[in-house]
Amino acid sequence: MEEILQSQHTMLRGIGKSAAAGEKTADISKAYRQQERHAKSRCANLGIHAMSVSFEALVHHPDQILPQLAGFLGTTNKLPAMRACIDPALHRAGKRPSREFFPSVRHS
Repeated sequence: MEEILQSQHTMLRGIGKSAAAGEKTADISKAYRQQERHAKSRCANLGIHAMSVSFEALVHHPDQILPQLAGFLGTTNKLPAMRACIDPALHRAGKRPSREFFPSVRHS
C-alpha cells in the first residue's frame, strides 16, 4: 500500500499538482488495512483459504514466492509458465525489497 501511495504522490508532483497531505495518506493506508483485515477475517469465518503475496517480492524474488503460490493454488506443474509471466523490468519502482526476510507470503 505504501508503494502505491508513494507512486501517486510522485505522479501528482510530476504533473504539478499537490499530493495528499501526509495525514490523508495515513487515513487512506489505515482504511485499506482495515478493509484487508475485514476481508481476511470474513474469509476465515467462511472457511475460505486465502493467501497474501507481496507484489514486490513476487516480481523480484519469484523463485522464492512462486513455489508457495503454486502449492496454494495446486498448480505446481505450471511453475515454468508462471515464472515466464514475470518481468521485473515492468515493475514501475524498479527497486528491490529492502529486507532479506520475505514474510511477504502470508497464509490466512
